[in-house]
Amino acid sequence: MKNKVIEEDLALLSAIGLKENEIILKDEDIDLVIKCFDKKFYSSNFKIKNTFYCPFAGIIDFGSNLFFDYLNIFSIKNFSEVSKLIAMLRGTHSLDANLDWIVSDVNNPSISECICFRDELSHLDMNNENHNGFMKEVKYLPLREWVERHTKMIFALATIFLKEPIRYYKALYSLNEEAFKEVIKNKNNKEFIINDKNSKIEMAYASIIDLEDRGLNPEEVFKNE
Repeated sequence: MKNKVIEEDLALLSAIGLKENEIILKDEDIDLVIKCFDKKFYSSNFKIKNTFYCPFAGIIDFGSNLFFDYLNIFSIKNFSEVSKLIAMLRGTHSLDANLDWIVSDVNNPSISECICFRDELSHLDMNNENHNGFMKEVKYLPLREWVERHTKMIFALATIFLKEPIRYYKALYSLNEEAFKEVIKNKNNKEFIINDKNSKIEMAYASIIDLEDRGLNPEEVFKNE
């Protein structure tokens, strides 16, 4: 069975010139990416000025506002915890079910306590009232295998995004050329950006803002692509 998320990860990796089996994640790269989940850290270390937009434009999950909303709830320290957070994003009613029935401190919840993957259901005590409540509330939990595979690939993409932004954005442009051209043409038309409601347009706009804030000229980056 094909997985759309994995296919999009592989497409972007391929456009960058990297194969999945070539990915080697270093601890320092994982730590750097996690530090950049803090927009202020990212802004001060990689950008000229702060912006409203999230880092990691174009990277599934890492580039989404919802991912950053979840980061406001949970403190994330390592690869395993990031994988669990992404699994929670991909679950149905997973966040509410964990906060309602599983975590011991709702005001300071720990992602490590949460049930995010389908295989973690075996940890539940079916005689426990809270666990039964969780089972009634949660509707879907993803498989660990594909989420951890996805997480590994987007950590690799995020590392290139941070360290080699021109390489990253040239690849992203090659996969979304029409959206980037539309945004470049209409960049000063705020009504177009706000009203378009197209996820690719939103991604391209966030990318162009990010490039400019990092001192790069988008049209020069994409020239001859």
